[in-house]
Amino acid sequence: MVRLTSGTYYIGQSLKIGDNTHLLMDQDVVLVRKFSNGALNGATIVNKGGTSGNTNIRVSGGRILAATGGTYTGKHIGFDKVKFLEIDGVHLDKTQTGWRLFCRDCQDVRIANLVCGDDLDTEDLLTEDGIHFSGGERIVVTNCTIRSGDDCVSLAHENQSDSKPSMPLVDFALSNCALTSARANIIKIHVESQGTTSYGISRVRISNVVGKCGLALSGDSSSNGIVIQDKTTGARLLTDVALDGVTLDCGQNSTIAGAGYPLIVTRVDRLQLTGVRILQPARDSQINDSNDIELRDCSILNPRLTSINCLTIAGTNDCTNVRILGGLYRGA
Repeated sequence: MVRLTSGTYYIGQSLKIGDNTHLLMDQDVVLVRKFSNGALNGATIVNKGGTSGNTNIRVSGGRILAATGGTYTGKHIGFDKVKFLEIDGVHLDKTQTGWRLFCRDCQDVRIANLVCGDDLDTEDLLTEDGIHFSGGERIVVTNCTIRSGDDCVSLAHENQSDSKPSMPLVDFALSNCALTSARANIIKIHVESQGTTSYGISRVRISNVVGKCGLALSGDSSSNGIVIQDKTTGARLLTDVALDGVTLDCGQNSTIAGAGYPLIVTRVDRLQLTGVRILQPARDSQINDSNDIELRDCSILNPRLTSINCLTIAGTNDCTNVRILGGLYRGA
């Protein structure tokens, strides 16, 4: 175990953690990032082995933020191919254009009691993201509070260096979290072509989550709520997704109608929504080109604009085996 006791530590390069190491920070420890590197291996805290991976790493306590008065872009925590990873009770404050936490191809992961961000009422937070996962298996995220300008929680496989995994993302669970985005998605599950080999995302469970989206600030129109989409064109790569007890409030600024869709589902096989509540939407929720969809006891209430649909199914592409069981859907 490596312990950092009370104090402020200025970090001029990545702090690297090796196998079988617990970095324990006292609760009043502050790590201040004073260097720029936007890559995954350029985060404030990284695993020592880089793309070769590591085993049995734990990080707990403390606070990490980027220094002011200069350009210090990059992520706060970045782990690549780590097996048996635990992150507990860490406060990840402001970044300068970067994810606060990024895990790629990590296995047997537990993330708990994470706090991301603070004030959303300033323009400089619009490019800050929450936590991001590409590839990996058996990942649990619980009891976290995430406030970000951009996406809060992202499971994304993309054709770019950091978000390009070398394995599928399987068995992911998110529970008991409060998520707020100033201009983007509280949850994004996204697959696109990754070049020669494209890896999918499957067996995702999201439960007991309270989220706020819609536009917190004027002058931006990219806000959505929950996006679950496969943008590839071959075999479907996004399967077996369940949302249970998720509440999404789309009206966090009463003076801005908001431009985004509260729920977008595209090319998903086997999606189950149970007890999902969408409040104050500015547009309709959309489900397209998907199979085996069940909505049970869901509700969409109090739209903010007139003449909008509540829920649109197969508006652009056909869906098969769609079941709506109970619930309340109230359009404008």
